[in-house]
Amino acid sequence: MPRLSTRKSLILLLWLGDVCLYMARTNVSVAIGAMFSSDAAEGRMLAAFYCGYFAFQTPAGWLASRFGGSRVLTAAVAVWSLASAASCFTRGAFAALFALRVLVGCAEACCYPSMAQLVSVWIPTSERSSSWAFITTGEPAGTVLMLLLGPFLLASTGWRSVFLVSAACGLAWMVAFASFATSDPARHRCISAEELALIHASRPPEVARGVTPWRAILTNRPFLCTATCHCLYNW
Repeated sequence: MPRLSTRKSLILLLWLGDVCLYMARTNVSVAIGAMFSSDAAEGRMLAAFYCGYFAFQTPAGWLASRFGGSRVLTAAVAVWSLASAASCFTRGAFAALFALRVLVGCAEACCYPSMAQLVSVWIPTSERSSSWAFITTGEPAGTVLMLLLGPFLLASTGWRSVFLVSAACGLAWMVAFASFATSDPARHRCISAEELALIHASRPPEVARGVTPWRAILTNRPFLCTATCHCLYNW
C-alpha cells in the first residue's frame, strides 16, 4: 500500500478538524431543548454563535495571514473546545451560556481562514479545488454525527454530556494537529525533498501586498449576492 503523502495527510487531518468543528457548532441544537423551555430563549441562544462568527471573520483572516494557519487553528480549536466544556458548569445560566456560545463563534470563525492559508501554501494549484472540496465535506459529516450521537447522550447522561463529548473530540484533534502540522511545508520534519519541490514549483508568483480595496469589495455585486445567499442559508 503506497504511503500517504504529507500534504494529503494534512488534508485528511483538516477534514477531521472540520468534523469536530461542526460537532461543536451543532451540539447546542441537540441540547437546547433540555436546557430551556422558552422558545425566545432558545432562539437567542442559537443566535449567539453567529454574533461571534460574524464579528471575527475578518480578524481571523488577518491572524492566519500574520501568524500562520497552524498556530491560529490550534489556538482556535482549544478555545472553542474549552468553551464547549465550560458550558457544562454554568448551571444553565442564560447569560453565561450566551457568552460562551459567542466565544465558540469567534473561535470557529478562525477555522476556514486558517485552513485556507494552509491549503494555499501546502497544496499544488492543480489539487486545491479537490482538496478544499474534500475538507468541507466535514461540514455535513460533523453535523450528522452530532445529530445522531447527541440524542443518545442526552437521553442517557443528560445535556452536559453533549458538550463534553464534542469538546473532548476537539481537544484530541488539536493535540494530533499540533504535533503534525506546520504553517510552512519547508519546516515539516517528515516531508520529502521531492514533495516539497512539487509544492514550491506549483506556486504562483508572489504579488506585493497593497491596500485592501474595501470599497470595491463591499460594493461588488457577486460578493453581495454570495454573502446574502449564505446569510439566508444559515438563517
